[in-house]
Amino acid sequence: MALFALDPQLEKLIQNNPYKEVPKLPESRLEEISGISRITEVADFDPAGDSSGRSMKWPMASKAVLIRDNYSCRICGRSELSNFSTADQYNKLHLAVQVHHIVPRKDGGKNTFRNLITLCEECHRKTFSNDYSGLPVSGQTTIYKFEKKVNLCVRREWVERFHNVPAPGKLRDYVRAFDSSSSRYRIAARKGESVPIFVAQLGVSHYKDLCEIARTEANAADYVTLYAETESGKEKVRFFLTEDGELIV
Repeated sequence: MALFALDPQLEKLIQNNPYKEVPKLPESRLEEISGISRITEVADFDPAGDSSGRSMKWPMASKAVLIRDNYSCRICGRSELSNFSTADQYNKLHLAVQVHHIVPRKDGGKNTFRNLITLCEECHRKTFSNDYSGLPVSGQTTIYKFEKKVNLCVRREWVERFHNVPAPGKLRDYVRAFDSSSSRYRIAARKGESVPIFVAQLGVSHYKDLCEIARTEANAADYVTLYAETESGKEKVRFFLTEDGELIV
């Protein structure tokens, strides 16, 4: 019997879903893809998948997701052509990526943008189990087993409590804009703009402490992974989200 239970919000911030480590696409890129694919409201995948949306026909859904994901594995970026022999002994070229359901069809998963992601076979095999059912490999669902260091977008005063100095960086295609409906500034997608950020590389103990600080002081309820520019170049960085899904920088 556990001596104590984590606050559900804090537990959500600490737990690790492998899909949440895949950087999300900015809204400006999704708008471009809508025009290319001629499908309105193209969305990025949801780490939790989708079992309630309205399915598209598979030929349309799979083609649109391949366009969205640039015909590349969203985990490793691989997009390779490979040879295979057909039954009639002809050699053909095959794009070595596949569109996968996050929530499997047998469990009610839909053919929607939120439930589909492009992966190569190798990454899918490494990350998931149960005959490609889409379920994370057991034993790798927490940050403590999944990785040793985390790049995290932080407020400078948070990490200074641990005598760490965060590195400056930029989040491209976003801007800090005034929202008249809420009378406050928020981070919004805008192509060509950028938002200055601070990024700290944290071990698991400090990451857990930062999750608690962000939850109590900024109402952090979840996180998302995005690409950001840091002193080391373009890297994957975690950003805390409010309950409304707003980025906290």
